[in-house]
Amino acid sequence: MFIFTDVFSRDQLSTYVEKIREHYQKAVTLDPKCWEQWSSRTVDITKDPIVDEVIAVIESKIKIKLICHQAQIQIWPQGVNLCFHKLEQDIKGRNRTSLYNSLLYLNQDFRGGEFVTEQGIKIEPRTGTLTFFNGNDVMHGVSPFYGNDSYTIIFWWSRQSSWT
Repeated sequence: MFIFTDVFSRDQLSTYVEKIREHYQKAVTLDPKCWEQWSSRTVDITKDPIVDEVIAVIESKIKIKLICHQAQIQIWPQGVNLCFHKLEQDIKGRNRTSLYNSLLYLNQDFRGGEFVTEQGIKIEPRTGTLTFFNGNDVMHGVSPFYGNDSYTIIFWWSRQSSWT
């Protein structure tokens, strides 16, 4: 498990918060129970320039060459029970080829919401903090949070076979 703090500033990340907020508000207008659907709470940004920026940070810190299979901005709406206590593995990720996961925290104006692992690791959400871990091996989850919505960018990665 790797944790990189202050990778991005609040100003750099604010456009992603606005993008998912707008997406989610449109979904809620159409269906008040849309929070139950993954597609209502996420926006795919796999081709966004931030993916390359995150790759550069991780590769420079831990000398691994990555391929991003998917990146999504995600909202966790306040007051919605989304099974927070459940620890899970990403068993080959969302597209069955991913091995690693990352979270990039976009806000911290809520209480709780710690990233937790079966090994007892707890990461307090801080704007601009980036994690990197093996999602197949690390049982992980999020503790309940209160106050405001939580926003993250989630990434699914695999490792290139060699440096090119």
